[in-house]
Amino acid sequence: MPLARLHFASATKYLGLFDNPDKKQDRVALKNLDNIYTYRDRLLATPGYYERSSSALPHG
Repeated sequence: MPLARLHFASATKYLGLFDNPDKKQDRVALKNLDNIYTYRDRLLATPGYYERSSSALPHG
């Protein structure tokens, strides 16, 4: 369960975010590495999606 994925292999750097209910990656282009801080709220929201989906599973 990733929180984020960093794509630095090409000239354009990308941040992969998983802050949506279906946990599909949303890739956003980064102008520079400091641009990651722009996505702070989305990064912090990601664990909440995993917590909610795991609490829906039966415990046993």
